[in-house]
Amino acid sequence: MLRSLNISELEILIAELRRWEGAQLQEVVGSHRDIGLGFWVGGERRWLWLDINTQKPMAVILKDKGLPHKKDLKPLHLFMKAHFTGSSLTGVELLKESGRVFSMSFHQEQSLEVRLFPGGQNVIAKVNKKQVSWTKAKELLSAQTEENEEQNIRSLEEVKEQWWNWRQSRKAETKKDPLHQLESQLKKDLKKKRKAYGVLLEQIAEDPAEGWQLSGEWLKGEGALLFPKNVPEDFITFLDLEKSLSENIEVCFQKSKKLRQKKEGQIERARVLKGEIEALQKKIENSGELLKELKRTPQKQKAQETALHRAQVKGRKKNLESGAIAVMGKSAADNLKLLRKARSWDLWLHLKDFPGAHAIVQRDKKQKILDKELAEVASWLASEFLSKKQVSLGDKLSVLVAECRYVRPIKGDKIGRVNYSNEKVLNVTIS
Repeated sequence: MLRSLNISELEILIAELRRWEGAQLQEVVGSHRDIGLGFWVGGERRWLWLDINTQKPMAVILKDKGLPHKKDLKPLHLFMKAHFTGSSLTGVELLKESGRVFSMSFHQEQSLEVRLFPGGQNVIAKVNKKQVSWTKAKELLSAQTEENEEQNIRSLEEVKEQWWNWRQSRKAETKKDPLHQLESQLKKDLKKKRKAYGVLLEQIAEDPAEGWQLSGEWLKGEGALLFPKNVPEDFITFLDLEKSLSENIEVCFQKSKKLRQKKEGQIERARVLKGEIEALQKKIENSGELLKELKRTPQKQKAQETALHRAQVKGRKKNLESGAIAVMGKSAADNLKLLRKARSWDLWLHLKDFPGAHAIVQRDKKQKILDKELAEVASWLASEFLSKKQVSLGDKLSVLVAECRYVRPIKGDKIGRVNYSNEKVLNVTIS
């Protein structure tokens, strides 16, 4: 069982850090729970690694490369990278009157305050009048007398080893935690939606319809006399000089109309995506919302997750907000196996006019899947199955949806060909 540093152990740590005075801070790394400060000390890289855990905040000394870390940086990381990197350490002090708190000063008037008492853990960086902290900084009160000073005083190496073993055991437990798994999945979904939202905004800003519209208007006006010999460079890319004037006018206005309709769909999809992103952020930041989401997940989800294994195929899956799971194979043969292993009440989705583009939505019996979620599956299916030349964000596609009981493979025909009935057709905008 890991215990936090006591005052005596913190004094040992500070004595070691004082030996680093004059060393340059070369790197600031970390994640949503760590800050790693890399110094060049005595011809080698040394790390002060701060684990800002709510129950067991720790500070340990590491060598070489430090710890593997994701580029999940908080504002404090970015502030320190901008204002502390390249500065030399000038002093380290224990603020004993405040408890397990110490400060680090640097030669360009930067300072770092590290608080390592459970419940009040924090790291506060200051440069001149600017201040950024890990969490909202609270006023320090006078510390109460430490109660556990009679405990064995650990060396820096013992502290590091105990901390590492505890961290690894916690990591293994966390991976099994359903709440953590749900949070991880929601974060992945959030990342994908943010990426799609950024692409949509770029496409909306381009407005290619304007070029076609202006070209058509020019042809109807003064261009009627100048075409095809004296076409300005601004319009030449939109016109086909081998076609007649009337044909070019028709093409220009048709293209402009189609692109404006597409843009309207992109704007609407961007609005919807923004709402979905805000909702996901709220869920991730609110543990109560996550618990509600976990309770909504069907009890049979574990059985559903084994569908790809039951069909003995390699494929992809997507978790839906309702708790249902969409799966697809990597080939027509895989999708055929999934269809044969699907339950009669599962849903079969097919992108109309694109052979082989199938997915299965596994759900509880009588569970209702909203059109919004089916549209989400259709967009996912299109992004995974179709190339950018076949479909792009904002395009509208028709999607066939039927219960698997009404879908039958055609014997003797090409793999993936099916007969279906009792279907409904959804018109969706690809996002």
